[in-house]
Amino acid sequence: MPGYDLVIKTNGLPTVTAHLEATITRAQNLRVPMKAGAQLMMFSVNANFGSGGRPNRWATIAASTRKYKMRQGLSMTPLTGRTGALKGSISPKVTSDSFSIGTSIPYGAIHQFGGVINQGARSELFQRNRYLRGSRAGSFKRGTKSLGPNRVGFGFRARGFNMGARTINIPARPYLVFQDQDVQDINKIVTDYIKGKSDAV
Repeated sequence: MPGYDLVIKTNGLPTVTAHLEATITRAQNLRVPMKAGAQLMMFSVNANFGSGGRPNRWATIAASTRKYKMRQGLSMTPLTGRTGALKGSISPKVTSDSFSIGTSIPYGAIHQFGGVINQGARSELFQRNRYLRGSRAGSFKRGTKSLGPNRVGFGFRARGFNMGARTINIPARPYLVFQDQDVQDINKIVTDYIKGKSDAV
């Protein structure tokens, strides 16, 4: 019987092996694409605030809040207060295989998910300022009275208020939201990085 020889050519095998090893190494530490994904989400969250909610618009602000913002010259967009503390508090956390975006502000959760605030009855004492200009400069504003020598704030004028219990319903205004395009872009960033594309991040 005739003999047969099986010949396997391995030209290029070292290159393939090196490529696979490099791919495995990149896949074991994804901190670079995770950081890029976190930056992309920070831009996306900022856009959520700027648009007043995406893809769905947030619930409009209450009439009382609208009046307050008008007096203060503030934006009517929800979650954009005088200081911008909520938006400014959002920051990323990156590891070798994940990233997250969040806020440490206590009231951040109730704005994201919505909820109910129950306030009990309370009393408060408001100190009034003096008039600074005009014929009444130096005098105290109306509706105040002097405090006795054994009272807090002696020498100033103040007015007390009693406020009853109330319930405040906070609608959900999800600001930490992945848009469909965000998910596609992040998947591409990670996939291209593992493949070794130089422009992946």
